Amino acid sequence: MSTVTPEAAARELGAGATRPAAAEEPTIGRLVHDALGDVSSLVRNEIALAKAEVSMDVKKAGRGGAMLAAAAVMALFGVTFLLHTIAIAIAEFLPLWAGYLIVTGVLLLVAGILALVGKNALQAVKGKPERTIATSRETIEAVKSAAAN
Repeated sequence: MSTVTPEAAARELGAGATRPAAAEEPTIGRLVHDALGDVSSLVRNEIALAKAEVSMDVKKAGRGGAMLAAAAVMALFGVTFLLHTIAIAIAEFLPLWAGYLIVTGVLLLVAGILALVGKNALQAVKGKPERTIATSRETIEAVKSAAAN
């Protein structure tokens, strides 16, 4: 005894039949599903854009931090090694204390310049994805205007 399932019967009956034209039009459910898929894709793209912008800012912050680190290294090692050598060389013409004072001033000036360059690099970091925010607002406005029509 053989039983035929309703699905198998429908496949056999529908194999040679053509569908009516109304069945080819998308249903409201399908349209909503497609719209949700499009919104989901837009959100994913906006997140990817935000990640790209934030990573660029992180790179800028890294460069600024590196400049500040270079300033610190210059101040530390420069004071330790060069002060003695140059100050003693200047002491041939001036008193020893004057040689040390001149060398210290020059090294601190270089460290100050490096610190200012590093500080300016850190101030250039925006900290928020401005393009992503702008495109998200445009997308929201476009969806709102499309929904109103």
